[in-house]
Amino acid sequence: MQDEVKALGRLNIAYFLVGFLGFLTTWILDMIYMFLHREGVLRPNQIIKGVFSTFGPHYLLSRCLYDISQTYKEESGLPNTSPFTYAVSGRVFILLCLQAAGDCLLLKLLEFTSADSTCYCWLWRTSC
Repeated sequence: MQDEVKALGRLNIAYFLVGFLGFLTTWILDMIYMFLHREGVLRPNQIIKGVFSTFGPHYLLSRCLYDISQTYKEESGLPNTSPFTYAVSGRVFILLCLQAAGDCLLLKLLEFTSADSTCYCWLWRTSC
């Protein structure tokens, strides 16, 4: 039981760091484009966003929280927009559901293809 907890902790730390650092990377590239209008930043930024949106649930959560915070513009005099629109949070929730379904299918595939559980021994670093 201890080994599983350690493995899950390590995976969660890795997911968090990759997701948060990925969000910071895309946010910095967005700021560079917004202030300097460098066209060479757009393509790599879109590629990074696509990769992290596909594989990173923590990136999606960070991006969604940032997008929701940007819907409240009372200080600048702009009208507020709903944080529950598809453009702000709907797309993220759909991608998170798809990632959960994909992870579940991958886990079931891993579970059914390893009849002698050698794959689990490698994954959790336990002795079999």
